[in-house]
Amino acid sequence: MSRIPTPATINDAPEASRPALEAIQKQIGSVPNIFRLVSNSPAALLRPPASGSL
Repeated sequence: MSRIPTPATINDAPEASRPALEAIQKQIGSVPNIFRLVSNSPAALLRPPASGSL
């Protein structure tokens, strides 16, 4: 089974994702794994959540 790489640190994430990850770390003190995983796709990380829509 293939594994999706998860950046171990903010510096390992794509450059476009780093500002968002730094903001998350500043707000809650750490970066949860789901955000590190999603940071592989900066477009997905930076997209606002579709609250209430299907």
